[in-house]
Amino acid sequence: MSYTHPANPTPTQQALRMWMEAMEKRDVEAVIASFDDSFSIQILPTTLGQPKMDKATYSAAFRQAIQHFKSLTVTFGDVFEAGTVYTLRVAAKGESALGTPWTNEYIFILAFTSPKDGSLPKIASQLEFVDSAAFQNFYAAEQAAKGSATN
Repeated sequence: MSYTHPANPTPTQQALRMWMEAMEKRDVEAVIASFDDSFSIQILPTTLGQPKMDKATYSAAFRQAIQHFKSLTVTFGDVFEAGTVYTLRVAAKGESALGTPWTNEYIFILAFTSPKDGSLPKIASQLEFVDSAAFQNFYAAEQAAKGSATN
């Protein structure tokens, strides 16, 4: 099931749509522009050992991560709204620059700020649950590919 944007969206729904479109287009700067200055993200489960990041740290990491993919398609499934908090089911499929396939499923929980000064709300926090097995398998395959490339 894919998400259909509402015909008469609220400001928060408009901001969500802009973020979703930026993700689909791999427009890194537009994704980052959707974050509030107070933005924080936690990639879960915590067993992956990923630290909680602020906007500057995550923006740098996101820019670097996106560059490692020669192809990446993001698909949005179910979207659940509770006030200014959205829960999204997301899938991604692609290939790294080293040729490693990437297939992952996510649950994103995005909390938006209130609109300020007539501008659209921004994302204040993001919880990102990943398929931990796919995540670990991908990075193990990437390390193996890097080792093969240097031999």
